[in-house]
Amino acid sequence: MNTKPLSNSTRPLRIRPPRTGDLWFYGLLFLGACTGAQAASAPVTPLRLDAAITEALTQGSRVLIGAARRDAAAARAGWRTSTYVPAVDLTLSATRSRYPRTLTSIRQPGVFPELDRDVLDVVAQMRWTVWDSGQGRYERRAVLSQARGADIALEMDRMETVERVSEAFLRLSLLQESQRVQHAHIQELRRRRSDIRSLLEEGRVARVDSLRIEEAVREAEMRAESLYLEIEHELNQLGAELEREQPPTLDELALFALGTTAALPTAAAEAVAEASPRLALAETRHETAQHVREATRRQHRPRLTAFAEHRTRTGADYDPDHEWIVGAAFYVPLFQPRLGAEGQARSAEAAEASLATQQARRALRVEAARLLESMTLAEERQAVANTRIAFLEEMVRVETRTYEEGRIALSEVLATRNRLEAARAERLGAVAEGRLLRLRHAVLEGSLTPERAVKITGEGS
Repeated sequence: MNTKPLSNSTRPLRIRPPRTGDLWFYGLLFLGACTGAQAASAPVTPLRLDAAITEALTQGSRVLIGAARRDAAAARAGWRTSTYVPAVDLTLSATRSRYPRTLTSIRQPGVFPELDRDVLDVVAQMRWTVWDSGQGRYERRAVLSQARGADIALEMDRMETVERVSEAFLRLSLLQESQRVQHAHIQELRRRRSDIRSLLEEGRVARVDSLRIEEAVREAEMRAESLYLEIEHELNQLGAELEREQPPTLDELALFALGTTAALPTAAAEAVAEASPRLALAETRHETAQHVREATRRQHRPRLTAFAEHRTRTGADYDPDHEWIVGAAFYVPLFQPRLGAEGQARSAEAAEASLATQQARRALRVEAARLLESMTLAEERQAVANTRIAFLEEMVRVETRTYEEGRIALSEVLATRNRLEAARAERLGAVAEGRLLRLRHAVLEGSLTPERAVKITGEGS
């Protein structure tokens, strides 16, 4: 065996002292590792409903678009757009003609003004409408009505955003609670399956009992998978409302338990309809159409305008001459068929807006009555489900004991357990439906604020 050492193994080991750049590199590497570990270990604050609503109202596209429309309508309704505000223009022109032209007006009898082919003009002109038979007044009323409508529409967009975020939290809370109940049901079935397998090996139960418990476990697992897919869908919906590139996960949300719902609203359907912002928006559109119709009608009537002008003119010798003019003009439209056709169109639009307002009022009354009836039914469903749950829980205990004594089949116990899980799901669904209906009722009457949405959903209950 050759034991000769390698040639380089006899060389002494040389250790290079660290340089300044190496110290900086390893120091930054150590600092980054510590910072990363601290960030990884830092607790993440769950996103609560009120914070999610604030985020959606701050950066949601629906609210931002509504705010832009409101700002545009407010700008059109400003005082600067009024017809009665004077307009001032300044015109600078330079011309050269084939034949000489007069530079000034004839100011003395028998004295002809100078002529020149090159003329430079500086004209400052101001004109304003003194009287237009009320056309400008109605035009301004129309844009003010449009601005009020834009404010109402923005408030409706805000309430719709609050409603959608609250609905997402409610549905996710329902799905999470259903998932928890389903997982507990699966664990119970698996424990029962393990017991039956042991009894089957001892020959104390029939093979059909083992097959039935396997089928029950698989059905419960499929239901759990379905709940998982529904949760993913709701998380994507919530991410879209929050304008996030990546939707939040279930662990990042501070969901809440579904307890009992609050008392039913006491307002009558007629009162809810009259207070609804949807009706107010329809009324502002009707007002706008009426004002536009009146403004169009007044285009057929006389108007009086005033003007003032200051002109500075010079020729090629650059000797400026100044002149001013003031005056008034009275305009009387005699025959303009286009204005007549436009007036008929505006009258038809005003009639359409009036009918739309009446239709909106009737539809809101029907919808308010339907919501109140649906909330009452949800309350009744919740009460019935609570009664059934208490009855079925006692029935499961009795049947389980009877099955262990060998007096009934396993299929009867499993069927009762399935009815119990269905009753629990029915109760959770009734509670969630009641809160969702209250959210829609608050939107309908125009009273849904972030604070009220938190209260209705029952966060923290």
